[in-house]
Amino acid sequence: MIEQAEAQLGPVTILVNNAGVSHQATLDTFDYEQFDRMRRVNADGIIHATRAAMVGMRARRYGRIVNVASIAAIGTALPGNAFYAATKAEAAILTRRFAMELGPDGVTANAVAPGFVRTEMTQGKRSASEWDAIEKSLAGRTMMRRIGQPADIANVVAFLAAPEAGWVTAQMLVVDGGRMDYIGHG
Repeated sequence: MIEQAEAQLGPVTILVNNAGVSHQATLDTFDYEQFDRMRRVNADGIIHATRAAMVGMRARRYGRIVNVASIAAIGTALPGNAFYAATKAEAAILTRRFAMELGPDGVTANAVAPGFVRTEMTQGKRSASEWDAIEKSLAGRTMMRRIGQPADIANVVAFLAAPEAGWVTAQMLVVDGGRMDYIGHG
């Protein structure tokens, strides 16, 4: 993937690991195959893409890696979210480790931890009335009184990918509108 991108576009200096899947499950409804798929996409994908991109970044002594985690990584009170949260916590831990390993080579690694954002994944197959109820409920749990939009996250990713963020590394920036119902916000 990285070789193909570099052949078509030139050197990869910015890598944004944004792939993610979510399956709801409790201890009673846990399905190992679903969890394994989440882990492969949400964590292993970060490892594979970063390993491929880091070779050129190290050689150029410059690179920006931004991993998209989730506020679930810092603790979730939402039923059925624990296994998803575990994969996103793994993304957060990998981010810090990559920053330690790649920092001496001029490469930064950071994560963005979005709160609830309106996307195809979060909307799923919900009806308009179901979505309106969810949006109203979740907006009421934020200090900003709204849910996130993709641009809210993209702007933070763009900052972390910019040369001006060269002194920012090993961080996980929470971008959730001041969400108040997560364990990590206690």
